[in-house]
Parts: sequence; structure tokens; C-alpha cells
Amino acid sequence: MALIRTVPAAMQAALESDCFFPVIMVWLDWPDAPVFAHSGVGVIDYDGEEWLGVGAFGSIQLPEESAGLGATAATLQLLGVPDEVFDRLEDPIRNRRGRVLFGCTTEAAGNVLVSDPIEVFSGYMDASRYVARKSEAEIRHGIELRLATGPSARARASVYHSHEDQSAAHPGDTFGALWVNAEAVANGITWPES
Repeated sequence: MALIRTVPAAMQAALESDCFFPVIMVWLDWPDAPVFAHSGVGVIDYDGEEWLGVGAFGSIQLPEESAGLGATAATLQLLGVPDEVFDRLEDPIRNRRGRVLFGCTTEAAGNVLVSDPIEVFSGYMDASRYVARKSEAEIRHGIELRLATGPSARARASVYHSHEDQSAAHPGDTFGALWVNAEAVANGITWPES
């Protein structure tokens, strides 16, 4: 198996054994109520927090791992939730952090991790919405949340160095003041066009 991230030795041993017990853990920086959840049942105590199991009520779709700068997204769903969860759909979650971790437990449906989990996805909450899934026997109501990568709207741009960046770092420095019009001048564009 080719690994692209560092895996703790105890987890590596579990993964290489004949049988291992995976668990997905999700942290969401929800306003006033951080979410700590995992794919099993019961409670996992990790990093000073109680991670609550969602079992078969939760699902997650992660993008394939690839090298590059393109934005990607993960989709999380939780079905069969209590009514009070729907009251939180309008909370201002956009651009708040979220992480997805992978771990192994010591036994099937267990709540004890063999080692620290590893991060498999990190991003910013994009939007949440109501969803319904219909089966032959019932309709299950729930929420869907998108967790996207890429820069947060709260982050400063650092890929391009602008005159404003230069002025903020060095007040009074006019280096780059005319860059805004450099492309237009080079291409012979004037405003307004005549």
C-alpha cells in the first residue's frame, strides 16, 4: 500500500493486519456549538473532547486525493436528526473550519482508538441545507453540509503581491503603484475606448 501521509506506527500495524476497524471522525467549528462526531456508535474520547457516534445515520463523500491547487469539496449528510437540528440550518457557518480524520479502533464498533487519527480532509463549511431520502418504508429527513477547500473569504490573498500589500507592509512605499494599468498599457488599451 502506498501512503502519502505519515501514519502512526500503531495504526500502520492495524492497517497491515488481517482485520482492522476503521472510523471516520468529523470536527466542525459550528457557531456556539462545535461538532465532534464519528462514524461508529457511542462516544470516543479523543483530544479532550467527546466525539459522538452517528452510525448509519451519517454519510460522507470525500474527493479523491490529488496534487494541485484546484478546490475540492466533501459532502456530509446526517439523516434522521432531531427537530432542533433543523433550527440550526440558518446559523452563519460559511467559511468556518472543518476537519475529517481517519482512525482505527481496537475492536469492531469500538470506542478506543489504536493511535491518534490522521487528517484526511480539511476545509471550510460552505452551506447547509435540508434533505430528504425516501426508501420503501419511510422518508428520512436530515441535513447536508458541504466542506470545501480553497482560501477562506476571511483569509488575505498572498498568491499575488499587490500595491496595497506593499503599502500595508511599508507605509509610504509607492513600489507597484502603477501595476494596475501595466497590462492595459502593454496591450494599448485606453479607457474609455474610442
